[in-house]
Amino acid sequence: PSMVASKIQETILGNADLAKLDRQSLHRFAQGLMSDARRDIGASQRVIHHRSLQRLHTGRQMVRHTYQRLMYAPQLVLNNARQNVQRDHHQLGQRAQQQNHLARRQSSAHVQRLAADAKAGLYRAHTLCEQRRQRLIPAARTQLLQHRSAVERHRSALFSRVTQINQQSRSVLVRWRHQLVQVTQTSLAQERAQLAVRRARFFTHATRHLSLARQSVKQRLERVLSLDPNKVLARGFALIRDKQQQPMTRAAQLTMDQTVQIEFQDGVVLATVHETPIIRNRQATFEKTGANHEPENI
Repeated sequence: PSMVASKIQETILGNADLAKLDRQSLHRFAQGLMSDARRDIGASQRVIHHRSLQRLHTGRQMVRHTYQRLMYAPQLVLNNARQNVQRDHHQLGQRAQQQNHLARRQSSAHVQRLAADAKAGLYRAHTLCEQRRQRLIPAARTQLLQHRSAVERHRSALFSRVTQINQQSRSVLVRWRHQLVQVTQTSLAQERAQLAVRRARFFTHATRHLSLARQSVKQRLERVLSLDPNKVLARGFALIRDKQQQPMTRAAQLTMDQTVQIEFQDGVVLATVHETPIIRNRQATFEKTGANHEPENI
């Protein structure tokens, strides 16, 4: 989580391209960072949980192995003791048979004495075996109880250790989560402040450009209105047209007895040309006739 928080800070504070994004893009970018951070937190939680489960499983296996070893240890001791007693009994029986065989060979009296000695030896061996058995059983029981108590102590210690590890893991996760939330909130607050500043700058520039555009439109509208023919007619000018309603812009276009239409601001009148028009611009006459002499009837 600390690496994720540093990554978020470096990405948000060090990326200069974020200043060119709008509010929705920044919001989506912050949501992407939050989803990455949540995914990293979930992965960390799963890893910690998996490690805790592995440690708990290993502890349980150790406890089970120790318990089995302690449970089977007295049984092994008892089996060994029984095997030793049986071996001693078998050896004593063989020796007794050998001695009985020798006694039979020597004499019947000696055989009887040997048989009595063999019986006594067997009885002593049996008594000794019982005594050993009686001594070994309490010792084995004592060792078994000791091993059981040790297993219980180890089990309780292991359980307390696992519980402590789980609590520490949870506290670490909660602390990392709070740190990540604080870093994210700080970054979001900074981004919001930057967005507010950019929004104010944008509104200022937009208002300025809008006022300039309005002034330009107003000036152009006044210029267009000044070009209106009605405005020109209102200043004392008149518009002359021929029969085909074509405007006549030069005096040279007029002829004798030609009927023209004169348009004023408040109406239209018909007029007839009775005199030859006086041309003020010599260059226009030269361009029309292509001659260098003076025009007639000036």
